[in-house]
Amino acid sequence: MPPVFHSDNGRRRIVFQVWDWIDERRYVVHLYVTQETAESWIVHHFAGKYRVVTPEEIARLANQAGLQEVCVLPPSNTGFYQPIIVGEAA
Repeated sequence: MPPVFHSDNGRRRIVFQVWDWIDERRYVVHLYVTQETAESWIVHHFAGKYRVVTPEEIARLANQAGLQEVCVLPPSNTGFYQPIIVGEAA
């Protein structure tokens, strides 16, 4: 992910992520927050392990939970950067 730059009361803050893939379904996200202080910079690091869940898996689970006419809308149809899953209550 590209870095994002912010300004907090005249001090800069830089936020970015690094994704380390374990295999094709699991990865570790490293979140770095670098903050400017009056004297120097402070770096915060947070990490979390994630597992990929495909839109098709979510749609199947929604269907199993009782939603009807479940469909996956791709980003090319919605303009949103991730797929959107919609369904109707029974």
